[in-house]
Amino acid sequence: MHVAEQGTGPLVVLLHGFPELWNWELLAAREGTKVTIAMKFIVGDKDIGFESNGTREYITRDVFKRYIPNLEVVILDGHHFIQQERAQEVSNEILSFASFQDIE
Repeated sequence: MHVAEQGTGPLVVLLHGFPELWNWELLAAREGTKVTIAMKFIVGDKDIGFESNGTREYITRDVFKRYIPNLEVVILDGHHFIQQERAQEVSNEILSFASFQDIE
């Protein structure tokens, strides 16, 4: 999960997921390019990674948002493969995220 802003030129918006979180670096190296990345974190509330090592508290207490100001968090009823368990809900979340982005 990563949000980054770099450069001063025209804005380039990249919407993608793991493992491609850092491909923006290839574009940002171009002189005058500005890159802003908005993030939506979708997780199942029973995901072992969400339940482990204080991750739930880190995310739900907005510590996560301090480092990623454009972050939107969605916690659905489900497990690790939330995109399979709740396919329509995840699809709707992604579509709503992509459609509301008002990037300048």
